[in-house]
Amino acid sequence: MSLTDIVTVNITTQTTAPTRVGFGTPLLMGYHTNFPERARVYQTIQAMLDDGFAADSLMVALATSILSQSPKVGQFIVGRMENQPVPSFKLTPVAVNSTAYNVYVNGELATYTSDASATVAEITAGLKAAIDLLAIAGVTTVDNTTDLDVDATAGTDLSIACERSLITRADNTPDPGIVADLTAVQNVNDDWYTVHVVNNSSAIIQALAANIETQRKMFITENSDDAILDALSTTDVAYMLSNANYARTSLMFHTKQHEYGGAGWAGGVLPQDPGSLTWKFKTVAGLSTDTLTATEVTNIEN
Repeated sequence: MSLTDIVTVNITTQTTAPTRVGFGTPLLMGYHTNFPERARVYQTIQAMLDDGFAADSLMVALATSILSQSPKVGQFIVGRMENQPVPSFKLTPVAVNSTAYNVYVNGELATYTSDASATVAEITAGLKAAIDLLAIAGVTTVDNTTDLDVDATAGTDLSIACERSLITRADNTPDPGIVADLTAVQNVNDDWYTVHVVNNSSAIIQALAANIETQRKMFITENSDDAILDALSTTDVAYMLSNANYARTSLMFHTKQHEYGGAGWAGGVLPQDPGSLTWKFKTVAGLSTDTLTATEVTNIEN
């Protein structure tokens, strides 16, 4: 009697799995024109600056969060998106008398102080004037009297941060075709384990999460949409990811989305041997403190 009479053994190869080195390598995706190929490997921020990335760009902020951890990754890959995101945010203020409304646009402060008989229409008009006064290239505002749209031209960096108790923020940037860009990058360099994106709107996150779920990769991201904190919301990105039962995407809520806390979280874990540690209970260096109420924490966890 031979072995084949007892058991059948099938051996397959997983050609798409990352190498041992690739398990410690993150991929950073964003639109830029700083090099012609679809992917380039870096070890330092200075090398990115030498290639033409602006020091205050969101791509550099994303890389900085990853490299600010200890231990830190030895290298990272920057993927070039050709499909240009068109950033779009909606700000909805709550009327409170004699209160300063602060909005940070690409890190620059725009502020409006309400009067003793505040209305939402007055606040949206005041914030529009304050943001317009910053004169940030490519950024425009539209006052809808009940809310304020802050948009940017295609491919332009735009980050928005504000105080949650006064202004509800939603990142409505549509998906420009993130999966097509990721596929193009993978055709050139697929030797990475986690992917991180400069633009983290709900639409972009959901599109990329669905794709990563089919791969032996991880998508670690962050989002600041206030709807995540709403226990009754069934359309926010956290609810959608949870409802889809994804196992390969992790989402961090943080008021300052542009600090890329999710990427920093991955940056501190990736250098260590797979299976040697848990991702829980980690502190992200360089990430500002985000004060959440007990109710908000419960809503996020749910």
